Amino acid sequence: MKRVIVGGLFLLASAAVWRIGGELNSDALAMAVGVVLGVAATIPSTLLALSNERRRQLELERHQARELNQPERRVVVVLPGDDSPR
Repeated sequence: MKRVIVGGLFLLASAAVWRIGGELNSDALAMAVGVVLGVAATIPSTLLALSNERRRQLELERHQARELNQPERRVVVVLPGDDSPR
């Protein structure tokens, strides 16, 4: 069923593109193709940016989990005192 729907949509889109392509002159058609290819060229960089953001988020979550699991570190400062009795 899914293949039939996808195939029908593909045929409908192909017929629409064929019809529009027959109506437009070559310059307008070239510009439309350029716009479509330009938009398609941004897809890989967008996917890389999204995957980088996801990886950064996972690293942040891991870092926060490590901080929560570690015991609190206390700093003890020992100052030299004078040995004279009071």
